[in-house]
Amino acid sequence: MTRTVWLLVATFALVLAACGGSGSGTSDLKGTSWTVSTIAGQPTVPTAQPTIVFGSDGSISGSTGCNTYSGTFTVTDSKLTVGPLATTRKACTDEAVSAQESAFTAALGSASTFAVGSDGNLTLKGAAEIVAKPGVAGS
Repeated sequence: MTRTVWLLVATFALVLAACGGSGSGTSDLKGTSWTVSTIAGQPTVPTAQPTIVFGSDGSISGSTGCNTYSGTFTVTDSKLTVGPLATTRKACTDEAVSAQESAFTAALGSASTFAVGSDGNLTLKGAAEIVAKPGVAGS
């Protein structure tokens, strides 16, 4: 009987380990897309929300709300490294969108950790915090 209980406990532990239950609240970013809702605690411009697409090949791309960008990223546990970003150079005529673009690219480029919360939102932390909702908003 005791041996059976230990066998069940060991089996249960292996099943939990196989499910990846690290308890960190993070997940792999590859193949995910996000719409940014806040940058440094400030809400994004509703009609020009930045987006982030983490490609399954290690590419990162999206919109700043005015221009598009692309680059590379790597993930190790909850650590994030974003490579240099290339952006288009379209003039942002709205001052709020232009300021948002500057804040977003600086925050994304300095991101060093990430977490996906129980609410499903992504939080990137670095020089400034970015919070994003799952999926890319339509343009």
